[in-house]
Amino acid sequence: MKFCSVCGNLVRVGVPQGDNRPRHICDHCGTVHYHNPKVVAGCIAHWGDKVLMCRRAIEPRLGLWTVPAGFMENGETTYEAAMRETLEEANARVAIDDGSGRPLAATLRAGEGFLGQSSKWLHFGLGERDDPVSAE
Repeated sequence: MKFCSVCGNLVRVGVPQGDNRPRHICDHCGTVHYHNPKVVAGCIAHWGDKVLMCRRAIEPRLGLWTVPAGFMENGETTYEAAMRETLEEANARVAIDDGSGRPLAATLRAGEGFLGQSSKWLHFGLGERDDPVSAE
């Protein structure tokens, strides 16, 4: 990618603030261009009779509760993405434990998909984040 699809100026490759992967960035308009599959992966992490939920800190659905989830990155398996997103969103380490190797649920809409994995909640600790977030 050489030019920004929003304003038409040149883009550079760099790691945006708060990210950990190189992205195409337009310094003119500030757009960060994400090149990843539009599939969301997450975990339904359980510990005994408790399920890990996160309160959304950004739009859409700011303030509502959800399972820890986010967009997959290129080259990730759904399991890797679900575990990474759970760690990033809630600072919780999980292990996929459904035993079948199949996703718990798959829902498609508007060109995006969601893959939920049943997982065992191994460790939880609050970490530092740029955006306020709650996890219960």
